[in-house]
Amino acid sequence: MPLTLHHLGLSQSERIIWLAEELGLDYNFVHHKRDPIFAPKSLKDLHPAGTAPVIEDDPSPVTNSRVVLTESGAIIDYLIAVHGNGRLALTPKDADYPHFIEWYHFANGSFQPLWISIMMTRASKCDPDSPILKYLEQRAHSIYAMIDARLAETGAFIAGKELTAADIMIFSLFNHHPRLHCYS
Repeated sequence: MPLTLHHLGLSQSERIIWLAEELGLDYNFVHHKRDPIFAPKSLKDLHPAGTAPVIEDDPSPVTNSRVVLTESGAIIDYLIAVHGNGRLALTPKDADYPHFIEWYHFANGSFQPLWISIMMTRASKCDPDSPILKYLEQRAHSIYAMIDARLAETGAFIAGKELTAADIMIFSLFNHHPRLHCYS
């Protein structure tokens, strides 16, 4: 079993586990404990970024040597292409491809940075009536309205009628950021 998923609780590595399970991949699972808040040395020793998720594919079918990757979007792309036979991704030949690609990147490009901004602003004991916090919270409400509207349109998943990596990218944020629930 060449694939190893390195997991750090309350991190984007939950996306990778979800994806691997949906794809039916065989993998080794290694759980790392925070040190005390950030990634531990064991993750930093695997990859210079020192963040989770991290995967090891040894040997990779692409390179015939050990591949170590970080960044959830890159890992998802790699696993779908290399081990998933393209499953859970749409291509330009699919009518819902524009929605897929937009939501897939929206998760890390807009949604998660907004949530982190709200979390950091609240953690700084910012005045609850601060214009910055009010703006961020209004933006969060707008994003939830967008998600609700899209799900109402498809009747199922964010990119159409079937589960895709875009759903995993978006909805995994709800799993490891419980405070997101306060906006829905």
